[in-house]
Amino acid sequence: MRAHSAGATALRAAAARLDSEYGGPHGRRACGSLLFSRSRRVVISAGEPPDLKNAAPRSSALQSHSLDVTYLLVDAGPTLDNAPVFQSQVLDWIGVQREAGVSVGLVATVDEPGRFGAVVEPRLREMGVPWAGVPSGRLAPTVMRAARAFRRFNREFPSRNAYVRGVWGSVAHAIAHPRRGPRLIYDLRGDVLQEAAYRGAGRLRQLALRRLLTFAIRRADALTCVSTAAAELLQRDHHRQVTAVIPSCVDVARLAATSEERAATRAELGYSDSDVVLVYAGGLARYQLIPEMLRLWASLGQDTGVQFLLLTNDAPAPGPVREGEHDPVPPGLRRMSVPRSDVPRYLSAADVGFLLREPHPLNRVASPVKFGEYLAAGLAVVTSPGIGDTSAMVTERGLGELVEVGAHDRTLARCRALIASLRQDREGFRERARTAAAEVLDWKCYLPVWKQLLGLTG
Repeated sequence: MRAHSAGATALRAAAARLDSEYGGPHGRRACGSLLFSRSRRVVISAGEPPDLKNAAPRSSALQSHSLDVTYLLVDAGPTLDNAPVFQSQVLDWIGVQREAGVSVGLVATVDEPGRFGAVVEPRLREMGVPWAGVPSGRLAPTVMRAARAFRRFNREFPSRNAYVRGVWGSVAHAIAHPRRGPRLIYDLRGDVLQEAAYRGAGRLRQLALRRLLTFAIRRADALTCVSTAAAELLQRDHHRQVTAVIPSCVDVARLAATSEERAATRAELGYSDSDVVLVYAGGLARYQLIPEMLRLWASLGQDTGVQFLLLTNDAPAPGPVREGEHDPVPPGLRRMSVPRSDVPRYLSAADVGFLLREPHPLNRVASPVKFGEYLAAGLAVVTSPGIGDTSAMVTERGLGELVEVGAHDRTLARCRALIASLRQDREGFRERARTAAAEVLDWKCYLPVWKQLLGLTG
């Protein structure tokens, strides 16, 4: 559903300028290791194209297309190389698609080329995914570079579909292909406007973002989102129906640990079989409510047999939280910085995962990634009311407790009740958590609807 407005002329002019400025339809192969030009224009990539022989069967309308979908990820902030959540929600999902025979390409902004080469590139090569990297920088030039890279990439690896998960990807798609081009799938990952207000954006910036969001949603050929509330927001504010609700998922098989592995990790950390281990895994941004969680943990630390584990990519080295960094600090708190690949092992050693959020409109449409990670690891979950579909799932499936931030005494009582229940039926909680993850938050659950969205048969 493309919006043909007065802006289309400007977009066509921008696309024409891209061709004239950067050499028309011919360019070097956009697959392989990354090389950035001194002018920071386009990534020059070299390497062999991926093996697409195992791609899923296509309908006759798709026979001329080399790829089923190209991911167009454009952002001036989080990128695949610097954000583990992007790696989880993009690379892991692409991996599941490739195993199912879906052919995928990638055009993405890159913040740190060295880290991209170390973390992202090996996985892309392993999966047989062609890619082009776009140097990240000031927003407007980055979007233009992304549009140019996408236009060139699509000539070499034509794709029927383009997937974007933000307004800037949609803008880059429009500049690269103002009239014709890959079918646009826009994925609403959250309430963009509420998030901007939460981060303190000024009125003019919020107005500009509102207009860009409206443009992106109207221009999309298909819409997906991460929660029922997000689908309702699209219907209410933009009068668009979503094609599919696909929450933030995980690869459950990758996160599973055996009882032997769990016991070995607990022993490594010094936890006894009878200890109940509370864990938080993630960043330290203020919306994660770490100080509030630590105050709660400090009170629970007075109880016998309760241990605390803080896994964060923000810590410079393994060790305890420094005294005074957060006040108070629960006794015996262990803080560790571990590679993303090791997070599942340490999560499996715990019993309860914490996922607190303040009551805010942006959380009503959210789908936190760590919820699926906790469940796949077999953890009970302590979380807040009003978080997308997460809160209802905790209540309906008996997966943990909902607690209100600020109601310390009531929250403390509920956590203690949960800990007591875990001591009585630890395996029951673990089984319910893993079952919920496998039935609702495993990427494989959404392959059929995703392949149908891409126009694939079979």
